[in-house]
Amino acid sequence: MRSFKEWDAHPQALALAQLPVISIEKIGEADPMPFAPRAQRTLDCVKVLDLTRIIAGPVCGRTLAAHGADVMLVSSPLLPFIPSLVIDTGRGKRSCYLHLTHE
Repeated sequence: MRSFKEWDAHPQALALAQLPVISIEKIGEADPMPFAPRAQRTLDCVKVLDLTRIIAGPVCGRTLAAHGADVMLVSSPLLPFIPSLVIDTGRGKRSCYLHLTHE
């Protein structure tokens, strides 16, 4: 890895600094297409119950939610809680607690 100072002196960084942040280039003469209403997402009809705890499982649930699945994260108030992981991997999910030691 390079430090910020090393990157700023690198030829690639110098070349990128000369480019605009965004560039729009017309490539044809077709009429513009109007924006369509929100497109149906691939997994709109899928319901997922997320009972996972280790990072790969919650990330999978987050990805399914991003593609339109209705994801319910089920956890317990007795399990360890790492707020930054829950914030990151819980995006797009509904959530609830299930306390299995009580009827």
